[in-house]
Amino acid sequence: MSALPPNHRPHRTQGCRMVIRCCPALRAGHPAAAADGPLGGKEHRPYIGDTHMNKVTPFLMFNDQLEAAIEFYTATFPNSKVCNVARAGKDGPISSAEFVVGGQFFMGYNGGPYFSFSEGISLYVDCADQDEVDEYWDKLVKAGAEPTQCGWIKDPFGLSWQIVPRRFTELIRDRDPRKVKAVMEAMMTMVKLDVAELERAYNEA
Repeated sequence: MSALPPNHRPHRTQGCRMVIRCCPALRAGHPAAAADGPLGGKEHRPYIGDTHMNKVTPFLMFNDQLEAAIEFYTATFPNSKVCNVARAGKDGPISSAEFVVGGQFFMGYNGGPYFSFSEGISLYVDCADQDEVDEYWDKLVKAGAEPTQCGWIKDPFGLSWQIVPRRFTELIRDRDPRKVKAVMEAMMTMVKLDVAELERAYNEA
């Protein structure tokens, strides 16, 4: 198995088929590979080893950083592990992987430089309190992540994360629209979310 060459620019359908051929985890479910088995049919795998695989699974296409990404993700978040990897050659780099981060199952693939992430998709981290917000935020920053705004931070591999304290979601569920507005306005001024400041805005509204 090998990643697509950097200078390769296939037609969209051709590219899908090439990725499917390279990554067996896709073959049971992609419309371009219907001959191999329809989604949810007999060839659908409910488990990867002892890990339950959901019907719908996020599939992350990296440039060439998959191995470093899953090493960082599984070391940073609890309830994480690498389930399966495929390498480009006997001793080559990881080209595709199935892994769990924070209890969420993912598939990943090194697809080449024409695959990149945008803020159109992000991973939301539910944090019990400010200490947990600080813990994950600091780990991401230490790894080279770029803080943006409103609790968002972009990791070194280009993937965006939302590091959100549970208290924030509790506050914006209040029935008083003035309090909700005050909390939202406070949140919009923040980079890393601050529970104490969010509560102050709520209480003063």
